[in-house]
Amino acid sequence: MADRGKPSEGKAVRSLWSKDVAAQLWHSTPVKQRSVGSGQPSGPMDRSTNPGFRGSSLDPPDSHSLYSLQETKLPVNDLSGSTIQRQRREIQLLMEELKDREVELNAMATSHHKQHQVWEQDRQTVRMLEQRCARLHEEVQKRNELIGAVTTRMLAVESREEEAQKELSAARQQLCGLQQEQRVIRDRCRDCEEKNQSLSSTVTALSTQVGSLQAREEELSSMLRLKEKDATEAAAQILSLSGRLRDVEALLTESRSQESRLLRDMDDHKRRSKEAKHEASWLKDQVQQQAVQSSTQREEIIRLKQELQLLHRDVALSGEGDSWKDELLDLCRSKQERIMAELHCLRQVCENQRQELQLLHLNQGRAPEALRQKTSESLGEPTCKCVNHQSPSSLGGKTPPPVQDPPYLTQGGGHLSGSSLQRLMDELLVSSEKTDSAGDGGTVQPRHPEGFPWRQQQPNASRVQASPTPPEACPCPSSAPWTA
Repeated sequence: MADRGKPSEGKAVRSLWSKDVAAQLWHSTPVKQRSVGSGQPSGPMDRSTNPGFRGSSLDPPDSHSLYSLQETKLPVNDLSGSTIQRQRREIQLLMEELKDREVELNAMATSHHKQHQVWEQDRQTVRMLEQRCARLHEEVQKRNELIGAVTTRMLAVESREEEAQKELSAARQQLCGLQQEQRVIRDRCRDCEEKNQSLSSTVTALSTQVGSLQAREEELSSMLRLKEKDATEAAAQILSLSGRLRDVEALLTESRSQESRLLRDMDDHKRRSKEAKHEASWLKDQVQQQAVQSSTQREEIIRLKQELQLLHRDVALSGEGDSWKDELLDLCRSKQERIMAELHCLRQVCENQRQELQLLHLNQGRAPEALRQKTSESLGEPTCKCVNHQSPSSLGGKTPPPVQDPPYLTQGGGHLSGSSLQRLMDELLVSSEKTDSAGDGGTVQPRHPEGFPWRQQQPNASRVQASPTPPEACPCPSSAPWTA
């Protein structure tokens, strides 16, 4: 019976040894060892320090060692029983540790699964944000294309307006030339009529003189008496002619003084035109400065877009929260809207300055016309006076009535120029409002930047337009008032 029990004990030792080796092979990571009792300071796996475990090695016992143990030492059975109990305890501890490890692995797997789900959600949100950024970028590109098209259209409209202004000035010059020619022809007709009247009166006088001479041929004595009377009449006529000569000299001095005054006025107008040209050049410099500022603002917009792209990349790499991205996008949008509003204000300022330049050009074009009209009026008055004084007493004592202009020529000039100027101003305002509404949709209100000198330049423009009535246009007697 003892021999049968010993092989069974060897089999048990071998099975325990195989389980222990399997447990040791399964633990890939170091595990915290637990103390079995107060007499064992180290864990159950440290078998080299255990004095009772030194006799039993981990190697499978062969038959020779078993027989030697059976023959020589009988108390080995007690030692093997104690080792089996210890190994059982170790196995129980290992099972508990395996269960703990299984729980830890399950918890780790659940945490990994949750992290994977969170990562998937973050990736979906990042994709959605990337798509949204792409849409916004496309919208910005479309808006930029619309702005470019509107600017090209605005340039085309400006070129058309300039051509229309040139044609208008050419037509006005032609009209003034035709009116001057008509005045010259009218004056010539009047002179011819007066000459005809004087010749007819002289013919009648000569016929009467011929009849009187034929009657007086018979009465020589009466003719001698009449010669004395003729001498006295000739002396009176000489006196009257000398008085008229003095009047003509006075009129000549007056005309010379008027000519000098007109020359001074012409010099004053030239000086004003030079000042207006200087103001126009200053306004052009201001427009160029505003264009440079707009180019710098466009460069800043491009730089902000590049920064926005870099920020999107950083956000995609770091995977931070959505609130920070939304705040950055809102900041960039607000900055872009502010820059677009400033650009719109700059465009409106440029339009206002362009309108002021056009008004200055109109005033410059009308100044020489007013000067010509004044000179023609000043030259027409002495001629009329001379014509009135050229009626001698030998023409039958009849003086022709003073020549007067028709009422529509004296009253229609101011109304004509005022209505044409008002219509031109209305057309310019309508065209500028159309271009502004097409460029920005009519949503941004005009806002002038601080420190811009356009407000300071307005008194100069009012100084140029300070005349109470606009200059009179050249009258046209043969047609209705010309409209712009």
